[in-house]
Amino acid sequence: KQQLLNFRCNSSSKKDAKAIEISDSLEFLLRRLVRGENRIQLDTTGFTCDTDINSEVCVANGPVRIANNSLTVYIESSQSQVKRVIRPYPSKLALDYVTPFVIIDYKPWWVSKYSNILSLLTRYEVINPAADGNVHCFPAAVIGLKYHGFLSLNSTDIPGGYSMVDFKRFLREAYSLKIKNVSEIQREKPVLIFISRGNSRKFLNEDEMVVMIEELGFQVVVTRPNRMSNLNKFTEVVNSCSVLVGAHGAGLTTELFLPAGAVMVQVVPLGLEWGSTYYFGVPAREMGVQYLEYKTEPEESTLSETYSRDDPIITDPASLFAKDYFAARAVYIDAQNLKINLTRFRQTIVQAMEHIRMSSPLD
Repeated sequence: KQQLLNFRCNSSSKKDAKAIEISDSLEFLLRRLVRGENRIQLDTTGFTCDTDINSEVCVANGPVRIANNSLTVYIESSQSQVKRVIRPYPSKLALDYVTPFVIIDYKPWWVSKYSNILSLLTRYEVINPAADGNVHCFPAAVIGLKYHGFLSLNSTDIPGGYSMVDFKRFLREAYSLKIKNVSEIQREKPVLIFISRGNSRKFLNEDEMVVMIEELGFQVVVTRPNRMSNLNKFTEVVNSCSVLVGAHGAGLTTELFLPAGAVMVQVVPLGLEWGSTYYFGVPAREMGVQYLEYKTEPEESTLSETYSRDDPIITDPASLFAKDYFAARAVYIDAQNLKINLTRFRQTIVQAMEHIRMSSPLD
């Protein structure tokens, strides 16, 4: 520790020393991240931590040293020595299932996959602590992540009041996406992206669903997980489509790349109504996307082949979630597939087509 405190940050000249001093503009930006007593503490001591029920973010407005080999941040302060451990994960709900320092789980493929986004957030390369054991110096630091909700931004907690519409604009810039509104798409047939799942919650009559959708006038693009891994190409495909269809699952986060006014149709498997609504339904509306959902009946779920019609698994999924979340997850998320009633589902696709025909600029 003493060696780090005496560390000269690879610089000895007055000019270099001045270069790491915090600027007035940076100090202003950092102060906007905290409020009330936390802002007073930041002004007084140069350091504060904003903690709520979901997340913890610490802000330092003076020079800091970060030792990669121990993932320790050293901050100069007039206060007595205090040690604070922060788990850099945005939701405390999951802290029992992650290590204290998830940042050590550096994955080159992840950095490569999201390089377009990272390049707009910083002009520096992402540091791999396992490979880089050096001490790095910074004029200030924000440590930790703020949790805003499921696929959402709480505008009141963000300096400048940015919204999900603003975040979508940021993503368009990151991936050079040209279409802002669905009304800008000029095609003979509107394009519908159909997300095909390979494991749980997959459509057992997928081919019949695609044929029915095509009969209604859509050009259907069936997308499987391997295609979605290349974001540079896939985001452009999503940005040029009018409708996105898929069963509840992570693949629906691609609604972020839909143009404003496009339609996202979520097929809601048995027992997953709450997650479907709050993970993807509410966020869709906040980002200017029309949202439709198709709630499956018990007969459309393969769970009806395993459990009787009057079993609580079928009649009262909420009771199992309330009793044991992981047991419920094993049933409804991991062990359920779907055979969709084409007659009922057709009505939802017709609604999607009507939305597209009536769409007007929302962005």
